[in-house]
Amino acid sequence: MSLLKNVSSLKELFQELREDDGKLVVIEFMHSFCYACQMVKPKFRRMMPNYAKKVKFCRVELADVPNAVDSFDLGKIPTFVAFHQKEEVARYTGHDERDLATFIAEGLKEKRRRTAQAQKLLDPRKAVLGRRRRSQRARGLASAGTNL
Repeated sequence: MSLLKNVSSLKELFQELREDDGKLVVIEFMHSFCYACQMVKPKFRRMMPNYAKKVKFCRVELADVPNAVDSFDLGKIPTFVAFHQKEEVARYTGHDERDLATFIAEGLKEKRRRTAQAQKLLDPRKAVLGRRRRSQRARGLASAGTNL
């Protein structure tokens, strides 16, 4: 099974975003005639195995899906956009391998933050405990304050 899903229509792309399996979805928007896109291709492929358990990778050839330019507000290519639960969490335009790795790491970090935040909302005990701890810290800081 390939780590990269080539998407050939906008409908198929939205379907991939809906079926994220709890993973971060990273979409590469590129053109086959774009030199920078061709430069980043092998770099992107080398990175995929490192993130295979946490990230779902898709590639959109803009010659096949031209309406993606407007739908995803693409200015330059190659552009990589990360989604979590159908919401954009990170975006990177360029072909530098280190910046691309940083982009994926930031997307994963944002995904974890949003997941933790959603879990807090679902578990009222955690929200109450969090408020209690904050108020205890505030009281401790107020009593330990210095007089001017």
